[in-house]
Amino acid sequence: VNTEEEESMLRGFGPTLIALTLLTHGCTDSSPQPEPPGTPETAPVAETRTINLAVLGQDARQAKAEEDWESAHQIYLEALAVAPGHPIVYERIAEVEVRLGQLDEAVAHLSTLGRLGGTTTQLDQPIFEPLLDHPDFARVADQIRANGVPQEPAEVFVTFDEKRLSPEGIAWDAGTGDLFTGSFLLRKIVRISPDRTVSDLGDSASDGLGAVLGMWVDADSRELWAASGSTSMAEMTHPAELVRYNVDTGELVARYPVPDTDQILLVNDVVVTPDGTAWLTESLAGKLYRVPPGADALELFLELPQFGFANGIAASGDGRTIYVAHAEGLSAIDAATGAVERVVPQGDFTLVSADGLSWAEGRLILVQNQPSLNNRVVWIELDATGRQATHLHHLNIGLAEGLDPYTSAVGDGFVFVTASPPIDAETDLEVFPPPAIVRLPF
Repeated sequence: VNTEEEESMLRGFGPTLIALTLLTHGCTDSSPQPEPPGTPETAPVAETRTINLAVLGQDARQAKAEEDWESAHQIYLEALAVAPGHPIVYERIAEVEVRLGQLDEAVAHLSTLGRLGGTTTQLDQPIFEPLLDHPDFARVADQIRANGVPQEPAEVFVTFDEKRLSPEGIAWDAGTGDLFTGSFLLRKIVRISPDRTVSDLGDSASDGLGAVLGMWVDADSRELWAASGSTSMAEMTHPAELVRYNVDTGELVARYPVPDTDQILLVNDVVVTPDGTAWLTESLAGKLYRVPPGADALELFLELPQFGFANGIAASGDGRTIYVAHAEGLSAIDAATGAVERVVPQGDFTLVSADGLSWAEGRLILVQNQPSLNNRVVWIELDATGRQATHLHHLNIGLAEGLDPYTSAVGDGFVFVTASPPIDAETDLEVFPPPAIVRLPF
């Protein structure tokens, strides 16, 4: 990712793109650049110096700007300890090792990248020319390129006429079979009926919402919960809040603002556990909030500064475990104690950089909308503890060029995934295909 592309990504607010940018902006091989527009002057990671992937990316960028390749190499090795299996880190390590003349090590790290399913468009760049004569490089490069082959086309369930809808979150109503998605740019919630008719949910377009991201339908209570917040990384253009609707009437029932803070916030994804507790991730500061049944305000449940970008959220069927996706991987949180454990893959696969998470029949679905993972959708099998991922399976999510997958919802034997152009208020969306929801057999 070059600097111009990084600046473009930061101007918008595509959640997983920001997570990617925090890493690639710190790891880019280009010369030092001014901070891009929209970068917070006091980012939480810079204040606390908690070691996560974003912080290490910044450190690596500084070392490379000073051409201190030994230090950059050490930082990237530390990044692998923080984010095992991250494809971009393997690529960056290999780049630095080429500069250090460690060609065998560079090819070994690229081999691991390929084995984990990672891909990159950088193999033909001058930085990797010294590897062309290495006896293993051609084989490794072929594997990496094969990982990036376009996937089989996904079935388009519905295409939206409003190109600026920018759907990100999605929810399934088990009571009616309706789907719901939120608009990042038009700041409303829409309903998609089983016959694929699209309509606004009540007066949500006039309810003063911000960018609508994650959402969840509690079919038993007939309520829809949604995260609503800012569209800018430079300022809070709208209060960060969790909102609750009557899913049948479309009436806005309650608003739960995030408690006062001087930090820029991104409320991101939502899940409701069987006991009726609503859970909300906040990505930039790294926090997990909840609204217990009957409560009239959000409460902070857990601070998660060790996560570079707390993103998608799901709950186990019994509600005892909350799963949170982040730049470094996937973690399981005990809903009673707040104890955090990393979910460990048992095999040659990686769980990093997922956006949407869904729980389905004891399995977790991950939307890994990371170009270096071919923007894939996968599901993982878990062991009895829920802390070990034993197998990973791919779902075909081939999309029209220009669309990226974001989040998922499970219903009626299918996985429904939102597909949008880059979620950026400054993007000329007319040059992209219209947003859609695709349906994957599961």
